[in-house]
Amino acid sequence: MDDRLIRRQLAGIYVCNGFRFRNRYFDDMAWLSLAAQRAGSGRVRLRRVLERGITDDFGGGSFWRTDRRYKATAATGPISLFLAREGDDLTAARLLGWLRTVLADEDGLFRDGIRLVDGVPEVNGWVFTYNQGPALGTMLELGDDANLEAAERHVAVVARRLTHGESRVLITHRGGDGGLFTGILTRYLALAATDRRLSGKARSTAGELVTATADNLWRGRERRLRQGRSVTVFPQDTTLGVHEHRWTVELSTQLQAWMALEAAACVARGTG
Repeated sequence: MDDRLIRRQLAGIYVCNGFRFRNRYFDDMAWLSLAAQRAGSGRVRLRRVLERGITDDFGGGSFWRTDRRYKATAATGPISLFLAREGDDLTAARLLGWLRTVLADEDGLFRDGIRLVDGVPEVNGWVFTYNQGPALGTMLELGDDANLEAAERHVAVVARRLTHGESRVLITHRGGDGGLFTGILTRYLALAATDRRLSGKARSTAGELVTATADNLWRGRERRLRQGRSVTVFPQDTTLGVHEHRWTVELSTQLQAWMALEAAACVARGTG
């Protein structure tokens, strides 16, 4: 994509948002920051926004929203990756360490978040596919021996816990925001699959997860007529039987499928 177009997009967001990037959700701002970082634009202002979410409450991590009631993997993961790619390995490692200490379950998968309930810290045990992706990306970006070994373990537990049965097909989270979750994970699994610092077994497992998921979504596609044109529609779920299609098509589910297909293409080319 033309860098000028990306800069105009960021400028448009800034103007339409009242001459600021900030909104109520630190995770949304983290995703925008990662996109801007890839485009090489707007990173400094966005970094200042993200750093407001990082506090010592609950021992570290980032709040999910500006109401500062819930520390979440959804924000902490992408912020840690953004900072690692900015060269702030110390803060990135500290955030990743907090995720491991506070929100990792018995297998090492990252749970959703932590909040106070009747004055007592309580961890929300939901495990979503997308929360595993940016944290895996941070491990690879930091790149020391301990994090590379952790990345290998993380790929293995994703393959064991977040797939359908004995297959390598990743589970999905239906529609709405969840319709995008597994597409996000495939992006970072593709990085692992093409990272020569990882063992052959870990790379192979990561690649199989990506390609099996992409193949599943591709096989489940259907053709529809839209305003006289034939268009391809992807299923919202990676069921192993008959794919469920709904008449109303959500952008999140279609973007999820395209992200998985893009990740599979990267694996095939050997570039994450």
